[in-house]
Amino acid sequence: MKRFILCLSILALLLIALWPEEAYDNKKPHKALAIKKVVDGNTVELDNGTTIHLIGVTSTNEGMQKLSKLNGTPVRIIPDSESPYNPNKLNKRSAVYAYLIDENSKECINSMLLKNRLADINETRFLKDSLHKFKEYAHKAKQARRQQPTPIYKSNADYNEDNIELPDYSFDTERKHTIWYNNGNLNLEMLETVCDYTLPYTKNFANQLAGRVEGSYNFRQVCEIFNYCYKKWEYVSDPKDSEFVAKASESIAFKLRGDCDDFAVLMASCILAIGGDASITIASNRDSAHAYAELNITDMDIEGIKKVLAETYPHLSIQDIAIRHDNYGTWLSLDWQAEYPGGPYWESEKRSHYCRRDGSWIWYR
Repeated sequence: MKRFILCLSILALLLIALWPEEAYDNKKPHKALAIKKVVDGNTVELDNGTTIHLIGVTSTNEGMQKLSKLNGTPVRIIPDSESPYNPNKLNKRSAVYAYLIDENSKECINSMLLKNRLADINETRFLKDSLHKFKEYAHKAKQARRQQPTPIYKSNADYNEDNIELPDYSFDTERKHTIWYNNGNLNLEMLETVCDYTLPYTKNFANQLAGRVEGSYNFRQVCEIFNYCYKKWEYVSDPKDSEFVAKASESIAFKLRGDCDDFAVLMASCILAIGGDASITIASNRDSAHAYAELNITDMDIEGIKKVLAETYPHLSIQDIAIRHDNYGTWLSLDWQAEYPGGPYWESEKRSHYCRRDGSWIWYR
């Protein structure tokens, strides 16, 4: 009997020693740790020497730069439930997969990298539920990425009394094209209709804004048009699973309401109406699509443009502007999500450009 009890005791001790870490509750607090060294875009070393591979995200140079800014940040380790362990027992010989929670902001660092487009989702093959768990942390981040871009800045300027006088508008409900097509040639036909800058209604609107600056066509007039339209614009989505591209005149008559392509059409039309050259770009990435107008500044002095911007937007301390060069000229961004002409371009992987040249629209990539 004594021998039997001794054997049971030894077995119990062995079971305790070998009891799997699944029993560990990863929600329990553990000693404070901080990021000491960044190895790459999804791997960091903590101040106790532990190497943490961030679950669910790829390694990129941009991610590595972002993580480097978090050196010294206290973090909480969340193991994957498929391969749990006790964070309190980690040491310099440990190398584990985990989610890291920034103790300052309570944000999941893995999710932050995804949200800021500094990584892609990467399933770690031997962690069976890592992607599922990561989706739990990254859900809001992914949703944010899939939404249409939103304005970075909005002025509190009061444009209720803007002294814009326009005649009654006659809506044309019969129209051949109301959407963007995969066929660029059909988009050329569509733009001929929606960019109705020769219509007296649209030209009258553009003339009154540009007329606030005396002289022939110049960049200050462009700023007047952009400022007015940007500050007055109210974003309204198209119907779900459908699309509608409004004419410039319709956007004016609707009191400047619509989505990004409506704003792009309005901006391009106003620029064309006062003697400038403009283009509309349809851009996309893996999550979303966006449209914005651009101004042809080939014959303009870039330093002069910067000077006008500095005078028009003194609160922004503008150092540089977003421009693009191609075979058709030099282009300046007029994106509705930026707060000034030449503001940052929306990040994209594919682009189709439609520019107005010699009286007709041209399509190119």
